Amino acid sequence: MPPKPTASWPVLLCSFVAAFCAAAAEPINIPIFLGHRGSTIVEDRRRYDQNLTPNQRRATIPIDNNNGSDEGLYYLTLSIGTPAQQFRFEVDLESPYSWVADISCTTGCIDFLELYNHSGSSTVTQISTGDIIHYGWANVSGNFVKDIVRLGPYTAQSQFFLAANKLSPDVPWAAVGILGLAYLQTAQGPSLPMSLFLDSQGQVALADMSFWLNRPCTAEYCSSLVGGAFTYGGTNTSLYQGEIDFLPTTGSSNASTWNLDVKGIIVQGTSVQITPGTSALSAFSLMSVNISGPALDVAAIWAAVPGSVSSTTHSGYYEFPCSTSVSVSISFGGRMWPIDPADMNLGPVEGSYSQCLGAIYTASNTTKSNGTANWIFGTVFMRNVYSVFRPSPFSIGFAELSSQSSNTNSRSTRWKQIVGPTVGIVGFAILMVWGNSKNSGTVVHRAPEYFVEVFPSQWAA
Repeated sequence: MPPKPTASWPVLLCSFVAAFCAAAAEPINIPIFLGHRGSTIVEDRRRYDQNLTPNQRRATIPIDNNNGSDEGLYYLTLSIGTPAQQFRFEVDLESPYSWVADISCTTGCIDFLELYNHSGSSTVTQISTGDIIHYGWANVSGNFVKDIVRLGPYTAQSQFFLAANKLSPDVPWAAVGILGLAYLQTAQGPSLPMSLFLDSQGQVALADMSFWLNRPCTAEYCSSLVGGAFTYGGTNTSLYQGEIDFLPTTGSSNASTWNLDVKGIIVQGTSVQITPGTSALSAFSLMSVNISGPALDVAAIWAAVPGSVSSTTHSGYYEFPCSTSVSVSISFGGRMWPIDPADMNLGPVEGSYSQCLGAIYTASNTTKSNGTANWIFGTVFMRNVYSVFRPSPFSIGFAELSSQSSNTNSRSTRWKQIVGPTVGIVGFAILMVWGNSKNSGTVVHRAPEYFVEVFPSQWAA
C-alpha cells in the first residue's frame, strides 16, 4: 500500500515537544553535565562525499555526548512507554523523523546499553511494519509505533516514532535515537512520525525553537556544569543580548526548511569571494561539529590564512600554523557573525606540534544542485550565536550571546545562574549535556542527513 499523504502543512510541529507544554505550571530546571572526552579523529568527509537527491513554561532535560570527541554532540534525555524507559536522543535539525533503537534490533545496536522494549510497554500501538528512514549516509529500518513519551513532568500521549530494528552498522550513533526537529513538506508517514499539530486550543502561542550551546571543556569538573539549552515556545533573554537578526529561510520544499544562503565570509579581515546561487545554500546541524562547504569556496577561505596547506592526513581539511589565530565571520544576508578563533582550531595534527587542523573543510568536490545544502554549519558555529528557528513565518534568527552565556565553563558557574526569563506565553527549555566517552580515543564528527524518505510497507487503517 502506498504511503498515506502528509497532513496539512502550515501547522505542523516538527517534534512531539509541543504536547508537553500544557502539563506544568512552573519551570523545571534540570542541570546539564559536561564530560571528559578523548582525542580527535576527524571522519566527517565520508558522510558528505555523495551526490544524493532529496527524495511561558519551560522544562529542562539532559543532553550528552558519547562519541569520544573533544568537541562533542548533544542529546536529550526522554522516556518512552509504560513503565517509562529512559533514552538519549540526538537533536536533528534536518529531519522531521524520529526513531529509537528497539530491543528487537539485529544490526548496528550492539554498542547501545539500553534499548526500547516495545513489547514491555503497555501503551504502545504498532502502526506499520517494514519501514525505512533513508539518510544521506545511513539507513534506519523498523516499525512505526505510537507510545507515551515523557519529558520531566510532561507527558505526550500516543506519539509516532520508528522503533528501529536495523541500523547501518558503520554508523557509530552517539545516542539511542534521533529527535527530528525539521519541517519538511515532502515528509511521508502516519500524520508525520514524531510530529504534532500545533495545539488547536492555543496552548502554544509561539513555536520558536531556540538554542544556546555551551563550550566543551576537558577538565573533570565539567561533569557538573551546563552544556547548553533548548527553549521551545520563545527565547531565553538571559542567554543573548541585543536584537535577534531574523532572515527568511531559503531553499526548496524538498529539503529542510531550516536553510539560509551564505552571503559573505570575512577571513583575517579580508572579504572572501564565494560562489552564489544554489552553491551557497546552507544548513545547520547539532549532529556535526565542523563547517563544510564547496571545494572552491573552502580553498578560498584557507588561501586567506597565511601558511595554510591542504592536509595530507585528513582528506578535505586544511592545516595552518598553530601560532596563527584564524579569524572568520559569516553572513547569511544580515550582520556578520564572528567565530571564536579557538573554535577554528581543531588542535595539532598527529605527529606535529606546529601545524593545526582547521574546522572548515571540503565535504565533496561536486556542488549539489538538487536542493541539498552545500554548506553545513555545525556546533563550532552554533555555539558562537544564540539561534532561533521560527516556523511562522519560516525564518532563522541569530543573536549575540550574553556575557553570562558566552563563557560559562568555569568552576563557579552553575545552571541556576544561567536560567533566566523566557519570551513567550508557553514554552519549555531543554538542557543539553556533555557525557563521558564510550569509545575513548575515537571520534566521528557526524554529518547531518541530506534527505529522509520513508517507505512503509503498510499503514494501519
